[in-house]
Amino acid sequence: MSSRSAKRLAAPTSGPVQKGGRGTDPGADLERRVGRTEFNDGALVRLRVPIRVDADSGRDVLTDIDVLAVDVDGRLRISRSILECKSGKGQSGEPDRLLWLAGLQQFLGFERAVLVRQTASRRGRGLARPLGLRTLDVATLAGREAAHAWLPARFGHLEGDECAAAELRTDTQLKG
Repeated sequence: MSSRSAKRLAAPTSGPVQKGGRGTDPGADLERRVGRTEFNDGALVRLRVPIRVDADSGRDVLTDIDVLAVDVDGRLRISRSILECKSGKGQSGEPDRLLWLAGLQQFLGFERAVLVRQTASRRGRGLARPLGLRTLDVATLAGREAAHAWLPARFGHLEGDECAAAELRTDTQLKG
């Protein structure tokens, strides 16, 4: 990892959950599903990693990476991936999100970027190709999950009220 991108990555956090580990946010649930699947494919995974920039206090978090995956292949080459998860059903923001994701990938110097949505439109897939991005729809994600003999029920979360409170504070800081 270059020192430029290492400085921008901060300590990871996980999404909001209610007591008992059940998700209250469909976006956070999708992030955990994607993270579990990437983990079971062999990647080191972190959820909701803040991207920091040099700015005034309180304004230094630029955005966050929903799912950060780091793969090491058989020749010990490292590949870093951004997986941006959107749980909404509408397609109107898909081109904007793809253009944003391409810029974030270039800004961080990551090798792979994937937009995860309920469905990927033909227009979105067509725009993703020349930008060097990939798309993943929930049906394909479900197929990847089914291909694994076992996936943990929970991922990226520790149980308990204190953990839920810490995650709520983090969400407030990241999302405003």
